[in-house]
Parts: sequence; structure tokens; C-alpha cells
Amino acid sequence: MIMTDGSPNYPDILGYITGDVQMTFGVVQAALAVSPSVVFTGHPFEIILLLQNLSDVHVKVVASLRLPPVDAAGKKHAISSHHHRRTVTLHPAEVGYLVMPAAISPAAAPASAYSLSMSLEVEPTAKPRRIRAVGSKDEINLDYYFYLSEQTITRLVRLKGLGFSATGSRLIGGSSIETTFSVIPGQPVPLPPSKVSWVRLWSLNTHSDTRPLLERYHTALLEQVIPHLKRDHLFPLLQRALRERFSMHYPMQAAELHFAAKLLVHVLEMAAQPPERLYYPQQSIYAVSQLLLRGWPRDGSPIVLPNWTRAALTHMGVDPLVTDNPLAALTTILFDDLLRDSILHGFRLIHAITGQQLGSDSDARAYGEQLIQLLADPTSRLSFLDCYLPLIIGGVLVAHDTTLHGESVLESLNALEYSFRTRASEQDADNTEIFDLFEKCVDEEVRRYRGWI
Repeated sequence: MIMTDGSPNYPDILGYITGDVQMTFGVVQAALAVSPSVVFTGHPFEIILLLQNLSDVHVKVVASLRLPPVDAAGKKHAISSHHHRRTVTLHPAEVGYLVMPAAISPAAAPASAYSLSMSLEVEPTAKPRRIRAVGSKDEINLDYYFYLSEQTITRLVRLKGLGFSATGSRLIGGSSIETTFSVIPGQPVPLPPSKVSWVRLWSLNTHSDTRPLLERYHTALLEQVIPHLKRDHLFPLLQRALRERFSMHYPMQAAELHFAAKLLVHVLEMAAQPPERLYYPQQSIYAVSQLLLRGWPRDGSPIVLPNWTRAALTHMGVDPLVTDNPLAALTTILFDDLLRDSILHGFRLIHAITGQQLGSDSDARAYGEQLIQLLADPTSRLSFLDCYLPLIIGGVLVAHDTTLHGESVLESLNALEYSFRTRASEQDADNTEIFDLFEKCVDEEVRRYRGWI
């Protein structure tokens, strides 16, 4: 879907949800609803502000809630909320909704025409370029433009069932959008804990190609990020990041961290220096500098990039850490995305080099997401399987591609074998296959360095 000036026109998801009910304020579209649209007295309800960024830059939106000061009988504070103001930074082309909880007093007067409003202040963080056409009637191409999870589809169905409004007024320095709802008698119920939340439905980083971000930030990526991706600089920082992330979940030893870090280094190093040979065809996506130098497709076909690169492009323009200190960014705000790439790369390497198929790419991605979720939970515990498959085994397979200055790879492999032997008590029926796979991979690498093959 391309606009007449050649720039991409991304899907009007807000219009799809609301049936084209929306207000446009600068580069942001908005619609407002109450859930449920008919509220019982004494019950909680939610105020839903749906937002859609029309541009390729981050946009700051300050939403301020205005509730009716009195009910239909003139009583004050009959409708209340603990939350009245929230700031959201929309990512490029992002669509999502802000949820603000509220409640109706048991003594509130029933009526069919209560109204509430949100005042909006919209401020782009850079000079925006529109990548959605206002009022476009183009159909949403779900297959080409984005992937929607089952959870997101469920949310879309729920949102489509709400009665969104887009009436309001223009104010100095902002805009106001209003909606109406009904209140009917009901039995009081205990109120759940109040919680404001922002729910992302769609964004360039997670659901589409990154053409607009590449066009805006490709020079910064090529000149300010990729030149820093040097092996001996990356390795100690990534090894430390792995130690910090894994230490509370599993007691990884130094040799194990050493090889897991090698796999992450391998992924990043390919961005600066394309590999001389590919272990599998899809490995070419990691050669980011090659793509930037030769140029990307201009015909609307998808642009495939590593997760860490997509995340870096999304953060550019809003977080200077990415360009000012790329190595720090890779060990913090970009680290989860680097793990996603490394886990998928590790599984693909195992299949390509050993011939052992441990699942599909979808399985590998799901495995990676589960591991990242476990790492985010301080109460979770990891196992031998979580750490060795595929991070440590993948690091073994690329050991000869990521030799450090002054390193004896044979000595590193011997140290890893010693660490592995201390894990013998952890072997069980569920991980025996991975124990055997590790030994096979290490044996092959040791023979390589001893000149046996």
C-alpha cells in the first residue's frame, strides 16, 4: 500500500475499529469510548482513549480526563476516578489505547446522557512525515502489512463492540474529545484495584517493515552504531550483561557465559562485516551494513531486519543512548531483542551444522519469548536446558568465527567441558538429547583445533 508520493501508507486500524469515527489533531487520530457503554450504579467502568500515530516519528500525547462535576440530580463526586492525567509516547505509526478506570457511586442518579471528555496535547518529537493518509479507504492487508497475535485479535473484537465517539472542541494548545454513556440502577460491587494502562495494538517495530524508520535513520545507524560493533569491545560487555541477567535464575559458570556471549557477538558482528560464508540462507538478514550500503527494496516488498536493528531504529529520535553509546544500549534497552536474534540464530545453526531439527522457526521464536519472560521474573528459575539450548551450544558452533584477541579456543573449550561435567547431576529424561548434542558439538570443535579434521 503506497501513497501517491511514493511513501508507504500503513493501515488505518483506528478506522477499522471505530467504523471511521475519529478526530484528527496534527499527526494523531483519536476516538473515545466508555466500557461498558451502559454502566450500573455502584460499579466500576473503563474509559478507553484510542490513538493512532499518522507519522514516522515519536509523538508525545498528554491526555487529561474531565468527568461530570455532578450527576443528573446535582450531586457532586458521583462519578470518580483516581487517575486524571497520563502521558503516552506513541511510537512511529503506533496504534493503541489508554485505559483509565473510573467508578459510579451507588447513590448516583440514573440517566441516559452523561458525558465525559479527554483534553489532548499532541507534540511530535521531531519533524514528522505522514505515513498514513487521513480518510484513506484502502483495505487493510492483514497478510502483507502486519501480523496480529490472537491476543491482539481478541482486543480488536472487543474494541469494535464499543461505541466510540469523536465529537469535541478545539482548545488553545490542545484538543478535547467527548463521549456519552448511560447509567442505570445496579447492585454495588467491590471495586478492583485501579490501574491505568497503555495497550499497544500495532507498531512499525513489531508488526511491519521499518521502511520509514530506515529512510529517516539509516545514516545514523550506518555511521554512529554499526562502527562500534567490534568483537573485542562487545564481548566483555555482553558477557557481563548475560551474567547480570542470568545470575538470579541459574548459576552459569564463567566458561558457559564465555560461549553464550560468543553467540551474541556473532549476531552483532555480522552487521558490520558480512560473513564469508552462510550456514543457512536466512543468515543474510544479519548483514545490516550490506543492506544499508546497497539500498533496500523500493517497490513495497517487506524489508527483513534483525530484531535488535528494528528496536534500535524505533528508539532513535526518542532515546539518544542508541547513537551516543550503542554498546550501552545493546546491553540494556536493546538486549532482549538481541537475545531474540541470538536464540533464533542458535537454533538455525544447530540445524544447519549438526542436521538436528529441534523445531520450526515459530517454535524457536516462541521458545525465545518464553525465556525472555522468565528472565524478567525475579522469582523464576532456569535449567540446564534453558541456558545450553541454544545459547551455549550456539556459541560453541561459532567459536572459530569469534576468536578473541589472545584467546586459545582449545583452552576455552576445555574449560567449558569441565563446567559441563559439573552439570551431570542435572541430566534427566527431558534433557538427555541436549546433553548428547552438546558433547557432539564440543567434540567436533575440539577435533578441529587439534587438527584431526
